[in-house]
Order: sequence, then structure tokens, then C-alpha cells
Amino acid sequence: MAQCDELAISRAGGVSTALQMQGVCSYTVTAGPNESKLFQFRGENSIIDMGNITLAKGIHPEFVASCTMGDSRPFYIYKMEHLPGTARIMARVPRSVPTSWNNDLRPCSDETATLLMEFQSNYDLLARKLPYRFAPNLERVRKELPSLISKAFPFVLSHGDVNPKTGNITGIIDWAESRILPFGFALYGLENLLGRTDSEVWHYYDRYCALESLFWQTFR
Repeated sequence: MAQCDELAISRAGGVSTALQMQGVCSYTVTAGPNESKLFQFRGENSIIDMGNITLAKGIHPEFVASCTMGDSRPFYIYKMEHLPGTARIMARVPRSVPTSWNNDLRPCSDETATLLMEFQSNYDLLARKLPYRFAPNLERVRKELPSLISKAFPFVLSHGDVNPKTGNITGIIDWAESRILPFGFALYGLENLLGRTDSEVWHYYDRYCALESLFWQTFR
């Protein structure tokens, strides 16, 4: 970590400060005047697809940081602008969803067929692990899986880095979790924003219906 701190300071100046929240496969620090830059260090087994960052920047230019990649073995170094925190990002989720809808990134037929096999495998695993009472609903959903790769849904850049308990971004968006998937795979995040869970059960907020309605009005 000391080597990473020194590299960040050598490239941006200032003081290197490790973020309180770190990724499993990365180490991220701020550096530069007023902590204006982020440096993320990753090993060769956890590199980021720069193509996905370029796509994200083109689709959501207002809140996706510019990013450049370099290497200083054994690290890959990602230098990013230090954008405002998660509150700003989460506040713009309703606006980003329709933007994604209008930017179809449909892969080739071989890739969509591979995705369908992955979806079916995941549902087979659920069917084996969940209590039997869930079986009818799982089977109904499984039959509809082929519709996800039909032309009814655009394929969009999705990100899986959302905390299932709070709906907050779990760390600096590094796009390591990003994939091109059928529209809707990230909409579970909407439900996470409308309620909370305690040790026993899920609770929706008092005005969750109004919030949900606002989301879909924004989407339309």
C-alpha cells in the first residue's frame, strides 16, 4: 500500500489518502490539490474493461468520471476525476434509466445465447436451493427468460455494485461489475431505495408508492 501511495503522490501531488471503503480486489486513494484525483490499483486478474467506461461516459457524461489506465507492475493504475459522492449519483438514478433505454447495445446472437444459458443456470440453482413453496413462481419466471433476449428489451450497460441493504453505491464506481445485459437487470436497485430491512423482515417506507410512481413518471 505504501508503494501505491507514493505512486499516487508522484503523479498528482498533494497527500495520498486511502478511502474508508475499499473494494475486495482493489485499493483506492485520493491525491492531488483538494483531493481532486482518484487512483485505483488493481492486479492483473481484476482489470477493468476500459471499453465499458467509454460506453458509460458516452451514455451518462454528467456523472461518469473520465478515466485513464497505466501500469506499474504488478499493478494496473486507474486515474479518475474525483466526482461528488454517492448522494449525487443516487439522486440521478431515475434520469439515468431512460437514458440507458435509449442506448441499445445489443450484442451478437452468440453472446445473447450464452447469456440465456447463464440465466437459466442461475434459475436452476435457485430452484434447487429455495424452499419448495417458491417453485411455481420460479418456473413461471424461467419460462419467460427467452423474452429477455428478444427485441422487446434493449441491451444496456448495467452495474452490479449496489448494496442490497441500503441501495447505496458500495464504493467508487470502478466498473469491474459492469456488463451489457437486457434492460431491467439493475432495477432491483429501485426496490432497495424504497424500503429497508431489519433482522426479520422487509419494510417499505411510508411514501414508497409515491416515490415509485415518481420514478416511472421520470422514466416515461
